[in-house]
Amino acid sequence: MTADGVGVVSHTGAELLWELAGFGGLIDAWDAALIGTYKAASIHFPGAELADLAVGTSASAEALESGPAK
Repeated sequence: MTADGVGVVSHTGAELLWELAGFGGLIDAWDAALIGTYKAASIHFPGAELADLAVGTSASAEALESGPAK
């Protein structure tokens, strides 16, 4: 262990936050609340997407990326 900050990964707790959202029921609650608002079949469930956004924000995410437009 060093105190110089070399080799430090600042987002090591991000997976723990995502797992907490899953095991705590937050992802399922978001899915249940929002899945009825979709007009077509969803490709990605809203609970997982919102958890990704929340965890990314907590880990100082600077940009959101999406796939190619269809």
